[in-house]
Amino acid sequence: MKNRRVLLILLILIMGIFIVNMIAIQYYLYWRIFWFDIPMHFLGGFWLGLGALWLYFLSGRFKDVPYKHRTPAYVVTLAVVAALVFGGLWEVYELGIDVFIRLSDTYDVQDTTGDIIMDILGALVSAWYFIKGKYYSI
Repeated sequence: MKNRRVLLILLILIMGIFIVNMIAIQYYLYWRIFWFDIPMHFLGGFWLGLGALWLYFLSGRFKDVPYKHRTPAYVVTLAVVAALVFGGLWEVYELGIDVFIRLSDTYDVQDTTGDIIMDILGALVSAWYFIKGKYYSI
């Protein structure tokens, strides 16, 4: 039952992110509203963190998760690392688009830092949700 609840949250989240992203691109919201990508990165970090936790603890793909991994500290670490890895890859992708497609020679370190911080905050909230529901100790 817990597995299905987390899967439903993941599905609703990714569908919501997809729909909002399509609307944002259609109406140039990322360029018109300077803060628009902040909640999107938070939601993306939440989805990445929760997805990694579901995959490791609940999906059944990793048989016999060691007892030493079934701790709140491990849950937080896994969620944050997942958000950092994929959030970092996304930022590299954005840099590549800026440099090779837009032929821009400027790079906004402050924006990238803010994006990664929001990814991490989203992952921390997903870890909190996972710990609160004791999903890791099944």
